[in-house]
Amino acid sequence: MKRLIFLGIWLFLVFFTIASFYVSYSAFITERDRKIAENMATIFMALPEKKVVLLPHSELMVFKVIKGKEMYMSANAIKPIDFSKFEVTVKKIGDLSVEVYVKRASVDDFLIFLAANPIFGGMLSFIFIIYISFFYLTISEFREVRVIKQARQFSDRFSKEEILKSLKAIKVLLHTEKILKEESINKARTLLDETIERLENK
Repeated sequence: MKRLIFLGIWLFLVFFTIASFYVSYSAFITERDRKIAENMATIFMALPEKKVVLLPHSELMVFKVIKGKEMYMSANAIKPIDFSKFEVTVKKIGDLSVEVYVKRASVDDFLIFLAANPIFGGMLSFIFIIYISFFYLTISEFREVRVIKQARQFSDRFSKEEILKSLKAIKVLLHTEKILKEESINKARTLLDETIERLENK
């Protein structure tokens, strides 16, 4: 019965963890898309009056527009671009060339989002704490079950009747010490040795 309860709780935790992660990651992607949309709106509003546009979320996006001899770009385009972290889109129509670099979503970005949003970060942290706690509870429970099983196996192999039989025999021999002192003591020692040996072996 306990195993079924533990299995049910583990299944619930797995389902709840997946659901919590899905909700948190969906919120992260939604927030990311909103920031990229703000960047695009800023670009559309600034061009063609401004040749250098300061993006509100410059960590997510870089752009360059070349039209003939004119160049328009985001302020962060002056810095070297790590192409391994960005998805690049290049479009050319006649003398017009557009380059857009959008940063790939990373684990670090997701962790920063969780830290900045306590609702989602707290939810996943709570799940993690429950996981660790229940993991140790499960281990201790199964250790206890194993110890009980070993104790039962030992008691089954070495019955109470065998111990009582040996102890009663020793008691009788000790009562006859006055009559057969030397012989009774030797037999008592032998029975004790056998009992101890049997306990140690089993």
